[in-house]
Amino acid sequence: MYPYLLLLASIVFASTAQAQTNAVKTSTSKLDPQAKQYHLNVLTIAPAGLYKKVRLKYERGISENISLGICGSYHYNHYKGYKLEALVRYYFSMGYTRAPHGLYVQAKTAFGTFDYGTDATKLVPNALYYTAPTFTTYGGGLAVGGQWQMGKTKNWVVDINVGANYLKKPAKVVPVIGDYQPHIVAKWGAFTTPGFILDGTVGVGYAF
Repeated sequence: MYPYLLLLASIVFASTAQAQTNAVKTSTSKLDPQAKQYHLNVLTIAPAGLYKKVRLKYERGISENISLGICGSYHYNHYKGYKLEALVRYYFSMGYTRAPHGLYVQAKTAFGTFDYGTDATKLVPNALYYTAPTFTTYGGGLAVGGQWQMGKTKNWVVDINVGANYLKKPAKVVPVIGDYQPHIVAKWGAFTTPGFILDGTVGVGYAF
């Protein structure tokens, strides 16, 4: 059921962004001229997070303070796989700035598909598990951060955030006995896994 909720969130995001276009124009007309320089659309890439992953995000401002976004990431350490996130941000705009620029708080929902297989060996036996080749999981998170549109034309973007992340852990099965077994994985929630509680990114991108 959860994948359908995420799909619904994505559809709502797309339709809301389209419906809000005229409203955004009306809202920005009341802002300080400096605020009108900021672009509504931002595309960023984060080549590294707190653990090994690559993240691509599209975000659109739908009002002076609020933006919606879709984020996809590929994890390439323990539990290799893909994750899709739908996010909403509240920017602390002060009349001379507007979303998606400035300091913000963020909430997100997530869905992912990961592979248990890894090349890791000689880990603590009670932290290892045999299980199926792939699994799906879901969750969400909260974060605080800042995103800044820079340069003369405000086209270049830096996005930095840190927060808490939750992804439902996979079913635990029979512990692996000995080293060098197939599908040896780090314990879910360890620093090198997508289930690690802390989350954060440093991204760069383009605003338009």
